[in-house]
This record gives sequence, C-alpha cells and structure tokens, in this order.
Amino acid sequence: IGNDISASGTGLYVGGSDLGPGIGGALIWSNSQYRNADFIIADNNLHNNTTYGCVLQIKGMTMTGNYIVRNGTGTSIGGCAISSSSFAITGNVVNSNSYFGLDIGFGNFGTVVGNSIFNNGNGIGTGIGLNLGATVGVTVGKNDVGGNGGASGGYEVYASALDASGPGNYGPFVGDALTIDGLNIVIGYGQM
Repeated sequence: IGNDISASGTGLYVGGSDLGPGIGGALIWSNSQYRNADFIIADNNLHNNTTYGCVLQIKGMTMTGNYIVRNGTGTSIGGCAISSSSFAITGNVVNSNSYFGLDIGFGNFGTVVGNSIFNNGNGIGTGIGLNLGATVGVTVGKNDVGGNGGASGGYEVYASALDASGPGNYGPFVGDALTIDGLNIVIGYGQM
C-alpha cells in the first residue's frame, strides 16, 4: 500500500500460478492453484517500468486507487496483467502504457468498476485498453475508457472466448458469463 515503484523490469510482481497446459496445448499460467490469497493492492504509483507496471496472480484481491502509467516498451506488455480470481478492481488510473492498459485475460469471478483507462498503446501505434479474453464470471461496470490503440488501430475493450495471439489459449478455460454494463467510451480524449 502506498508504494512508488519505477524503473524496474516489472513494478509490482505477485506471481504464483502453476504452469500447465491450456486449450490447444499452449503452455499457460493456470489460475486453478493460486499460491497467493487475500491481497490489497492500494494507492501505489507504478510508473516507467520496462515490462508491466504490475503482474498479479492472486485469489481474493482488491486493487484500488493505483496510478499505473508509462509502463512497457513494446507489444504484449504495459499497464497491469491480472490473472486473478475473486477480485475487485476499482478506482485506478491506467494511462499511457505501451500496449495493454488492464490485461485481465483469463481472470475469473471479479468486478472491474470505476477505473480510468486512457491512451494505452499510443507509443507503438496499437494496443488494448481493457483485455477481457477468456474471462469467466467477470462484471465490467462504469469505467471511463478512451484513446487506446494508437494510429495503427487497436481496441478500447477486447473480449473473446480465448486469450492468445495464436492457436490455443493462454488460459485454462474458454471465456463465459462476461457482463459489461455502463461502460463509458470517451471519444477524442487527449494525453494526460
């Protein structure tokens, strides 16, 4: 709580999922056997890290009030990768990261509400503000999202049954029961 973390590889890393086979045989980080439980990630300033601002693999997590900006240097990295279960992600500012803003690929049974997710992927010309690939039982509520993706294209919000860049799936299951209600996509949002 209340840390300022910058200029490292990954700003805040709470790993602990077991490695196992995913759908299609791709090697994945399984979220069926977490080693970390019941964390509060709050009021941190995670900025200018070379890969992710944070990587969180936790069962039972509250993530609130964090400022996650200018992380990552290329594709498939950036703001925060959250492959967690039973989570609440609220009130975070996620801005100007290299590719992803919030990457919740194969997260399950959580809520994402009240976050500001802007201008991710603009440095490399493509990106995703909020990735929801292969999520199960996730509810996305009133978040402000805009300006993500850059000149070459990208997505404000990306949701698919699988979460992978090729055949197979990085997650242990196919996405299901995703609810998106009250999302605010802001057009023409400038740099913060």
